[in-house]
Amino acid sequence: MLSLGSNGDFKFETAIFKIFGRHARIHTFDCTIGSAVPPMLSGVVTYHQICVGVPERTDRKGRQFLSWGSLMDRLQAAGQLVGKVEMMKIDVEGHERNFLWDMMTRGDARRVGPTRAYCPTTTLAPCVLPVHPP
Repeated sequence: MLSLGSNGDFKFETAIFKIFGRHARIHTFDCTIGSAVPPMLSGVVTYHQICVGVPERTDRKGRQFLSWGSLMDRLQAAGQLVGKVEMMKIDVEGHERNFLWDMMTRGDARRVGPTRAYCPTTTLAPCVLPVHPP
């Protein structure tokens, strides 16, 4: 499972932990803060100080932004992702549309299994994502 964007808020990860327990494996990506994973989620959540975004870049503050394909390549190379992503939460301050459009048009969507998008993260309520280009 992936959590893209956290801003130090681990409500999504906590909700997943309550459902799946220690069997859950969640990778949380956010470069805007250096965040410690809450002790309850230790061993369940792996925090990556990387943001999602296109174009890929490192900004003036040294924050690294990677595309979907680069994130998946990095996780697979490290042996941290086997198969397809089963669930993904994305909350990246208004950049969701461009990121998802890039993912779909470059063919990287094949790395996502049948999945559902959820928002807001506090209720895990289904949400609708735009399917037209930005």
